[in-house]
Amino acid sequence: MSTQATAHNGATTHELGDWRDATRVFLQPIAAPSILGLFGFAGATFMVAAYLAHWYGDALSLNYIWPFAATFGGIAQFAAALWGYRARDGLATAMHGMWGAFWMGFGILFLTFVLWWLLASQINIHLPTAGLILATGLILFGVLGLLGSLRPRRSTDPVSGPPSDEL
Repeated sequence: MSTQATAHNGATTHELGDWRDATRVFLQPIAAPSILGLFGFAGATFMVAAYLAHWYGDALSLNYIWPFAATFGGIAQFAAALWGYRARDGLATAMHGMWGAFWMGFGILFLTFVLWWLLASQINIHLPTAGLILATGLILFGVLGLLGSLRPRRSTDPVSGPPSDEL
């Protein structure tokens, strides 16, 4: 190993300087991911808000709104979150990922309502209401999370030092 100093990338040894010269960071120019994310968020929010304001629709309209809300607000937001991550935009990644999860959850929730409605219209079964089933699932996940958080995860073994170069 040579200890010759280099004049570029700071005063380092020759070997480290070679590594720095060979390392490249390649950033691709991409559009701001929040353009897609905010338009998806606005589209989903305006669809649902207009329905809730009774500007259109009837009691069954949510059966037809959820795929659009899940696509606009969920898939478009997730795509914006992934592109935000690629563009090294942490705030866009966090916000669009969070709202994408919300709108995908909205879509999945109403998908279960539509499937429940279709099942109830074909088969006459007296089961608990959908809210009770949803609450039971959320309580189950909460209890499992609580039990998982009570289990100790830390190791009591001492941390070993760096590996030696001796063979």
